[in-house]
Amino acid sequence: MRLKAYPVYLLYKTCFSLLFSMATVLSLVYYSEVVGLNALQLVLVGVFLLTGLMRSLREPVLTAWMNAHVEERMRATVFSTSGQLDALGQIIGGPIVGIAAQQGSVSWGLACTALLLLPALLLVPAAGRAGREKA
Repeated sequence: MRLKAYPVYLLYKTCFSLLFSMATVLSLVYYSEVVGLNALQLVLVGVFLLTGLMRSLREPVLTAWMNAHVEERMRATVFSTSGQLDALGQIIGGPIVGIAAQQGSVSWGLACTALLLLPALLLVPAAGRAGREKA
């Protein structure tokens, strides 16, 4: 029985992310006893780890979705454009958020991030309509 490469990749990426998160949690629990973190700090560490896990799972899920919804002849172009736009957003948005956080506060940086992500939120209903029309 031969497995297709992409499901194996998804399984590998998921297992690696979970194992890495478990190792990090065990390490932080050990260090929390040594350093003496309080309950709020442990919750914050947990949220940080969960965020890391979700970010590592983002790539294979996005790739699977794009494979299912993009025509084969345009797939390479869409993947390339997606990667370039992601990099461009980080190059332009990162310094803006960094300056806002440095000159103001972390709260200003988070607010700036929310404003930069707002246009993407406005595209969600359009994507939903396009998906329903295609089906």
